[in-house]
Amino acid sequence: VTNVVRKKNVNNAVIAGHCIAGHVTQIRHKGQVIADAADVRAGRHIVQGNKHPGGHFINDFGYFRLKPHVKVQYNVVRLDRVHPVHQPASAATRAIHRRAVSAPFGAPLRVHQGMIGRIACKEGNTTGLTCGPIDRVNEKTQDVSGLIPSLPGDSGSPLYLLGRDGKRHLIGQLAGGTLYAYKSYDGYVHNLARIK
Repeated sequence: VTNVVRKKNVNNAVIAGHCIAGHVTQIRHKGQVIADAADVRAGRHIVQGNKHPGGHFINDFGYFRLKPHVKVQYNVVRLDRVHPVHQPASAATRAIHRRAVSAPFGAPLRVHQGMIGRIACKEGNTTGLTCGPIDRVNEKTQDVSGLIPSLPGDSGSPLYLLGRDGKRHLIGQLAGGTLYAYKSYDGYVHNLARIK
């Protein structure tokens, strides 16, 4: 889950669309049902485009209604572990990893060409916190590609940049890509308007 958005007094979990495409009967977290089939149907999912890096566009977005008993901690996306395979290589990247774990969240950002070359981080269910450089940005579709390690099970992971204000700013969510290294992210800000 990338985020939780509250609309009309209902909490909706934001996720990659392909994660809830098809027949979903339950979504669980730590053994607890957080959504059933009716909750998934109350949301929406879109899976279109080329999820492989360098593709023309990605549209891999979804959301589902959370059960009323689910407690939401806003602005908390935190994994205290870094997968051992993904230990940062350079001193600069190690510093970003340290800041990324504890920095508060700021407002989501629209992507732009000035982000190319910057280090972005994602927090995934499988691989934990991994960071790498952004190498492509499509301002029109708000898609981002970069060398940010992930594995199956990380889909929907939030992608963010550390801003000059010391905060993490969401810019996308993991959609797909080649196995392990080169990944594509669907833009974030434009998708939030789709939640009704």
